[in-house]
Amino acid sequence: MDQELIASSMRELARVTSDAERFVRAMVALDARGEGCSRRDEGDKRPRGERR
Repeated sequence: MDQELIASSMRELARVTSDAERFVRAMVALDARGEGCSRRDEGDKRPRGERR
């Protein structure tokens, strides 16, 4: 595989990973303030492991 393609792919992976980390931190902060949108707020109240 071409070195420039590898380098470009690694940069893109780093960017996407950084975006995902920022998103997760934002969701955790919202949840901590009680502003999160948990799927369990109105739906299935059973713990995730007990759903089928």
